[in-house]
Amino acid sequence: MKTQILLIGYHQRILADALSAVFNNIKDFALAGVVPIGDELLDKIRVYEADILVLEFNSLSFLNLDYIKKIRLLNHNLKILILSDLVSRGLLEKWLPEIDGYMLKSCSAEEFIFAIRKVSASEKYLCSKVATSLFKQEQQSSDEIILTEREREILVLMLMMENNHQIAEKLNISESTVRTHRKNIRHKFGTSNQIQILTYACRERLLPDSKHPICTNCRIHCAPALA
Repeated sequence: MKTQILLIGYHQRILADALSAVFNNIKDFALAGVVPIGDELLDKIRVYEADILVLEFNSLSFLNLDYIKKIRLLNHNLKILILSDLVSRGLLEKWLPEIDGYMLKSCSAEEFIFAIRKVSASEKYLCSKVATSLFKQEQQSSDEIILTEREREILVLMLMMENNHQIAEKLNISESTVRTHRKNIRHKFGTSNQIQILTYACRERLLPDSKHPICTNCRIHCAPALA
């Protein structure tokens, strides 16, 4: 495995220093810099060909989300892991398409290392504390959703990041049929409700053990019998 280059952007220097110490214990990762969040960090992203960016925010906000979008324009291949405080489901859903992982500052160093490895492997990650809170919020609303067998099949492939062409080939149906099913699924769950969709998939035990695209611990929170 090639060495992964990391950058840390921070609001609180003391937390950034603690993260730096953790990185010293991670094999195959090299820390390129620890930089305050702002224009200086954007300049570093232009210079360094980093693989992973860890951002420590005082809080998540739409202003910070605009900053993330600027980073994406500079390096769309950069993996972004966020450390912050617990936020509402609605706000987090705005962030999820733009980031690769989200953790609370209260999570352990061991879970942080686990998250870094997951993100570097192109997997999405939410720490267990965030997942527990969000899944509790979504459990009641997802209980009322009923999908057809075909919709369940397509839902699984959607969560495994398959595109319409790949889904059509696997299920031996047309791409237009796939688009229709996806439209029906979105209608049942509400527009782009990724958390609720994942909650449903976990509770119904639709995902294989190796394919949990947002939370690797979701079986613990959605399907206790499998833990």
